[in-house]
Amino acid sequence: MATRQTTDIYPKPHRIERRRGTFAPPPGPLTMRLAAGPPKWVRAATAIAARQVGQAVRRKVTVKTDRRLAGCTAVLGGPGIELPGKLRAEPACPPGTADQAYQLTVDRDRIAIRAAGWAGLGHGLMALLDACPAGLRCMSIADGPRFGIRAMLLHIGYNHWRDKPSKDMVYGYSDRLRFSKPVFDEALALMARLRMNLVVLDLGDAIRYRSHPEIAVKGALTPAQLRALVAECRDLGVEPIPKLNFATTHDVWLKQYEKMVGTEPYHQVCDDLIAEAIGLFDGPRFFHIGMDEETLAHHRGLMLDHVVLREGKAWLDAVKRFDRTVRQHGARTWMWGDPLWPDRDGPTPAIPKRILLSDWNYARRMTFPTSAAIEQMGYDNVPAGANWTYDDNIALLTRFAADKLRASRNPGMLMTVWNPTVRSCRGNVLNAISLAAGVFWNPDGPSRAPWPRDHTGGRLRPRR
Repeated sequence: MATRQTTDIYPKPHRIERRRGTFAPPPGPLTMRLAAGPPKWVRAATAIAARQVGQAVRRKVTVKTDRRLAGCTAVLGGPGIELPGKLRAEPACPPGTADQAYQLTVDRDRIAIRAAGWAGLGHGLMALLDACPAGLRCMSIADGPRFGIRAMLLHIGYNHWRDKPSKDMVYGYSDRLRFSKPVFDEALALMARLRMNLVVLDLGDAIRYRSHPEIAVKGALTPAQLRALVAECRDLGVEPIPKLNFATTHDVWLKQYEKMVGTEPYHQVCDDLIAEAIGLFDGPRFFHIGMDEETLAHHRGLMLDHVVLREGKAWLDAVKRFDRTVRQHGARTWMWGDPLWPDRDGPTPAIPKRILLSDWNYARRMTFPTSAAIEQMGYDNVPAGANWTYDDNIALLTRFAADKLRASRNPGMLMTVWNPTVRSCRGNVLNAISLAAGVFWNPDGPSRAPWPRDHTGGRLRPRR
């Protein structure tokens, strides 16, 4: 078996059978037939796949909608419209992943992809793109992701730590927007190409909100520009989720309102911002409220001039208020899980079980007891790792989650980079995606993409 064949299909399929021969269609027009009704991003992926297959066999391939094809299906070459065999994905689909499973078959005269949902068909098309450089050798892949949510956190706003500028630290305050649209586009395209399917967008003061334009930094995005970013995510098959961190350790972005914590005017501003953000995202499934590291030690570490700290009932009441507002607007609250760590001072807060948690762990270790403890408490948990300290952290964390946490309580994984989405941090951002995507799909596969690529199938060229 050629090494190139094995490594070029990424993420690594759970089940692949290779056969002799290559796709060599008979002379004549080549048409890739696509079932009716796919979303925009699947249509685009089909066109890209058709072009890449055409280059591999040195023939022009056109795309045509075929209403006779049942389900989420694409077929190139071969007689008839029937598909052999039964759709099967390996392993048995964990909760929330059934629509992402696919089967790809490459025969001498036909290529067929079918899936339980359009997302699965899109993933099958990505696998077909990977097979093209190796010459489209005959094979059968039955595959599906281990985790239904394969997420990346990207920053649009970045005033979350220091309240003063810093020349030697990226975390210093800035009154200007720190966001590069080209870097964002490149990161999003790489996510889509490597089958990550959700992006958490940290907004902060980077948006000129209609409800509270006074908190916006210079050069902040308009609501229309944010809507365009959200639409771009969906056009690539990546689900966009808004995030506003209301922890008092990370709310410098709130400007004067961070000094009003606990008052009704403060909560009214937060309610307004949550409602507007949810509206700009057109009814997202989740809304991330942050709420991490609100301790005196973290405040002192940030050396803030103004310190506000909620504890006990005051902190829990704030969480419940944010959660109520989020639910009133049709989303599910998502927040960080460290307030539930067993080694925290004081009693464990009674966070409502309906809230989705992300227990962040950035260490290099084989076990992650805080995630296990949070699961035992009865919470749904999307563990979060980072390349902030160790490149191998996310692979270790993901493999622990896959082996030790129940799939019913562990719907996904989240990767963070904690760098702004700017040109100077482009390498860190793309590296984070490359490190996470493969193990999020198949924890037993390689822990880094062998070749970062964009969604068009071309290689990303390093920028000097």
